[in-house]
Amino acid sequence: MSTDASTVKSIVGDVLGLIMQNMATIIGAFIIAFTANWLLALMALLVAPVMFFQGYYQIKFITGFGAKARVSS
Repeated sequence: MSTDASTVKSIVGDVLGLIMQNMATIIGAFIIAFTANWLLALMALLVAPVMFFQGYYQIKFITGFGAKARVSS
């Protein structure tokens, strides 16, 4: 029972605060970007999913090489 309370406390305290801070930063950045130049901000918004997929596959690629190196040594 005490481990559940500490888990809930850590999730609500640290993780929730970080999520809220990141969401406020992203919303603020979008407001500033669309106010400054809406066309450039729209283009950046359309390219963002491609960058996220590239980052995901790059991490999978690198961790794959790390697993193979650990097996061979």
